[in-house]
Amino acid sequence: RNVAMIVNGFSKLRLRDANMMTAISEQLICTAHELNAVDLATVANGYARLWLHESTVFDAMKEPMMRAMPDFSVQNLAMVAHAYGRFFRREEDLLEAISLELKKRCDQGQAVPAENLGSIVHAFASRLKFCPDGLLRVVEFSLPRVAKQMVLPDTILTLGALKHMPQEKLRAPEFNQAVFGHCLRQMPKLT
Repeated sequence: RNVAMIVNGFSKLRLRDANMMTAISEQLICTAHELNAVDLATVANGYARLWLHESTVFDAMKEPMMRAMPDFSVQNLAMVAHAYGRFFRREEDLLEAISLELKKRCDQGQAVPAENLGSIVHAFASRLKFCPDGLLRVVEFSLPRVAKQMVLPDTILTLGALKHMPQEKLRAPEFNQAVFGHCLRQMPKLT
């Protein structure tokens, strides 16, 4: 847990001390299996913020992430997706697990919040060019429900990502009305 907090602190301050990060990475490789869902997401996000693509760290965290999938919050899942997207790390089994976990929550009536949906869709569709069926169902269910709550940057991230998704699966009238109606309301804010 302490290692995750140190990574988070370094990432917020944008400190990239090579010796310290080497030591932290070595520690993480040995202890990744002890980290909980919050810590795993925090480490992935911290490395992404620092632009430190340490493959061995991400390799060590993969199995613990797979086991912790039900324990991740939506924000944690967004942080992991963002990190993998930033490094173009297309680990399809992990990404599929993320999409299925999000879909399961949507199936229970919980839309992915507006503040998380854009980064998730952008990481999967734009950065990684990976659109599993679970993600399509998440977008189809969540976007019409949260579009009105999206701020302009999230709207732009999401709409940019939609062009990388199979369009025939996103053609429901209520989907188009909600999404493009929100875009029309956002038009005055565009420069």
